[in-house]
Amino acid sequence: KNNQNSQTLVIDEDLFLASILVRNDGTIAPEEGKEEIPVSVHKCHYENDWAVLKRKDQGFFPQFIPVAKSADEVPREGARNELTFYHCPVTLFNVDEEFTDRLHVTPKSGSVGLIKKNSIDFQNGGFDGSCGGPYVYMGKAIAIHTLSQNSALTSETLRIHQIQQGERSVSNKRMKVADLTIVADSVAASHTSVGTGILIHKRAGLLQCINE
Repeated sequence: KNNQNSQTLVIDEDLFLASILVRNDGTIAPEEGKEEIPVSVHKCHYENDWAVLKRKDQGFFPQFIPVAKSADEVPREGARNELTFYHCPVTLFNVDEEFTDRLHVTPKSGSVGLIKKNSIDFQNGGFDGSCGGPYVYMGKAIAIHTLSQNSALTSETLRIHQIQQGERSVSNKRMKVADLTIVADSVAASHTSVGTGILIHKRAGLLQCINE
């Protein structure tokens, strides 16, 4: 239920978790031969765009990331150990068919940014569509990604804008060179991006939900 407008989201379709999605002739589906796991939505957040899914087959994942449950497990200011952010360029995959015909989770390492009261920044953040991805520090998930910000004109943003404006034609080398020039100039001007994630141990309801 959305607390702001009291609207309730009703999911009347069967949901499945897939590790890899592929695009064939305009159709997006799980990669053939990969396991599809039936799941249900246990908890979700409208504004922060994340969801906790629960397996319906009573099975267990062979690999998992433990969750940080206290402030002692969160990095301190100026920490030099890297964070690993598990992200997925969902928006780009949906909008730009030239980008890739295959989608899966991608780990990305970066520096610890500002540590705030209820959230933490991740320098060199991920793609749009990565909300819900965990930030892993010293082997434990400390936060859930909720926002990516970049003052530079990234290649992802450029391509999506061109497609939406009808300016993107058949890919060719000249267009790719032009893209790289625009992006390089923009990155030289701002040279940074930031991702923000909510600290899990600060959200009692979320922590309880994950531990159930």
